[in-house]
Amino acid sequence: MEPSLNTRGTLQRVTNNIRIASLGAVLAASLLLAAGAEAKAPPGGVDLCGASGDCVNVPVQDAETNWALWSPPSQSDSSRTSAVAPFLLARWQWPDQPMQTAYYVPSTGKTRQTDSTGFLVSWFKLQNAESVRALAASIGAYPIPTVTRVTVGGRPVADPQSYLKLFAVGSPWWSPSWPRWLGVRFTSQAPSPWTDGREDVRIGRTGRLLWVDGSTFRIPLQLARRIRAGRSLGS
Repeated sequence: MEPSLNTRGTLQRVTNNIRIASLGAVLAASLLLAAGAEAKAPPGGVDLCGASGDCVNVPVQDAETNWALWSPPSQSDSSRTSAVAPFLLARWQWPDQPMQTAYYVPSTGKTRQTDSTGFLVSWFKLQNAESVRALAASIGAYPIPTVTRVTVGGRPVADPQSYLKLFAVGSPWWSPSWPRWLGVRFTSQAPSPWTDGREDVRIGRTGRLLWVDGSTFRIPLQLARRIRAGRSLGS
């Protein structure tokens, strides 16, 4: 039955209110993120911890310069996803707040931050990467993850470990139109910045576009075809 004019009007008002509320929530979140990026570093600095549990402290002054160690995620400041490499955990705490953590990759000088829901993910580049790398040099890092399973469009691939190369291939590319995507899902023996379920990797159903954590890259067509076919990406 066709809804009455009054019913349609009510539905339209409800829809508009939802849109306004959603826009307000997005704006509020953006303001909070911007404020976080300008805030002072955690009063206890930031601890960088390795696989054995050993930690070193990045003092407040150094943490101020390297805000990427503790800042909340922000799409406007995000850099490209780090290539896969051994990594450390960054830990810090605000007064009367629970401990917070992020991933830090010394070889690339990048961190991966997520919000409390895990919905917003950002990779940041440290401002003074060399000083932090030197400070953490004595800490034994977590190893490159051992990938046990990868699926493309729900289908398991051969040689799952070789699919880690997807985080460091291709050239940044902007396209006026997007293809339909096939999701690439990773499973590993232990969580990592690339395999903890918060990564977002997709390959176009056709063509040569690859999506990684919110950015699009143009890759060789032959490689794109191998990904879609689930073949090994090893040399």
